Amino acid sequence: MQESTLFKISLTLSIIGILVLLFVSEKKDADLVTIEEALNSSIGQKVKIKGQLTTIINSPGFLILNIKDNTGEIKAIAFIEEEIRIFPNSTVKVEGQIKEYKNEKEIEVSSITTL
Repeated sequence: MQESTLFKISLTLSIIGILVLLFVSEKKDADLVTIEEALNSSIGQKVKIKGQLTTIINSPGFLILNIKDNTGEIKAIAFIEEEIRIFPNSTVKVEGQIKEYKNEKEIEVSSITTL
C-alpha cells in the first residue's frame, strides 16, 4: 500500500474515533454525588445530586433553588420554559453542570425531579 493511502485511512479512522468519544461523553449520565462532592467538582463537570429543597426564588425565565443534604448546601439555577411543580422542603434530584458565578459554584440544571 502506498504511504498516502495509509495516511488517509489512519486520518479517517482517527477522526471517526474522536467523534465517537465526543458523542459517548455527551450521553453519559452523571453519577449521584453528595453536595460536598459537587462543590469540589471541576467547573463544567456534570453532576447529579439529591437533597432537600430549602428555598425557591422565582424570576422571569429561571428559578434559583437552594438544595441541601447532610454534607452541605448548593445553589441551582433552572432556566425554565414551562412551569415546574416543586415546593420548599421537598426532596429533589437535580442533574446539571457545575458553573461558577461571583466566585461561588452552582449547578446549571438540565433536569430536576421530585422524589
